[in-house]
Amino acid sequence: MERVGSQRQKKSTKAGQLQPWATCPPISTRYVSGGRKLHTRGSAKIAHFGDAPIPVTPSGCLHAITSPVLSLAILLDMHTYAETGLVDALVPELRNRANTAILNIGSSGSVSVETALEAAGCDFVADHLDIDPRQTGYARIRNTYAQSAEAMTDVASERYDACFSNFVWEHIKDVRAATLEAFRVTKPSGVFAFTVPNPWAPEFLFARTIPVALRSRIKKAEVWPTFYAYESVAKLRALCASSGFKSIQVRMFPAVYAYTYRFPVVSLVGNGYDALLRALSLHALMGHALVVCRK
Repeated sequence: MERVGSQRQKKSTKAGQLQPWATCPPISTRYVSGGRKLHTRGSAKIAHFGDAPIPVTPSGCLHAITSPVLSLAILLDMHTYAETGLVDALVPELRNRANTAILNIGSSGSVSVETALEAAGCDFVADHLDIDPRQTGYARIRNTYAQSAEAMTDVASERYDACFSNFVWEHIKDVRAATLEAFRVTKPSGVFAFTVPNPWAPEFLFARTIPVALRSRIKKAEVWPTFYAYESVAKLRALCASSGFKSIQVRMFPAVYAYTYRFPVVSLVGNGYDALLRALSLHALMGHALVVCRK
C-alpha cells in the first residue's frame, strides 16, 4: 500500500479484479449541506448517512469506487469501507450482463448491496437466505430461503453468477460447511465475495470482552453472537482454497473510525489510528477484510 501523499495507483477495471490499494489524505474541512454532515478528506467529500462515513466522490480514497453513481448509491445504506469494496468487487461481474442471478447469504432483510449494484447499472434478480429472514419490498428479490448458510438444502447447485455475504461468517459456527455451500451454489467462473472482521485486530480482541447485550446498547442496533470460527483471515483464505475456489483475493481495511465516529473525542483517536495503519501498511492490524473467491 502506498503511503499518504504519494501518487495513487490507477484502478483496474477488469472483471474479477479488485481495485489496488490507495490511501487518503487526512480529514480537513467540516461543513453541513442539506441537513447532512459532511467533511472533506483532501479532494474527496465524506458524508455521514445513517450509520457511518462513506466517500461521496470516487477519489481513490482507501478503496477506489467504480463510478459517481455507485458512490452516491453507497451513501444510502453502506456502513464501512469494506462494504463499499464488496460492491466494487461485484459490479464488474454483473454490469453489462442481462438478468444475472445473485444470492445474499445472511441478508437479514438488508438490500444495501443490491441497491448499490442497481444504481451502478447492474441487471439482476436476487435471492436472500437467512435463518431469520426479514421481508423486504425490494422489487428484485425473487426467493427468500429460511435456512442457514451451513445447509442451503433448498438452493440448487451452480445457480448464481455471484454470491455475497456482508459480515456474516463471523457468526457461523461451521464455516467450512458454509464455505462449501457457497462454492456449490456458485456457477462455474462465478464469484463469492464476502466481508469479515479480522479477529486479531485490537478492536475486535477488545470487543470479545463485551457482552452481546452491552454491544447492542452501544451500537444502538441488533447484535448477534460472534464465534470467529475461521480463527484468522489467513486461515479463512486457506479454507476457501480447500473448498474448491480457484482464485482468492483478500483486501484489508481499517475499521476503528466506523465504530467510534459517534463519539467526538474517541472518533479523533479512531481516525488517527486508522490513518496510522494505512500509512505504515499494517494490514495485519486492520479490522475488516474483503475476500473475493472465483470458482
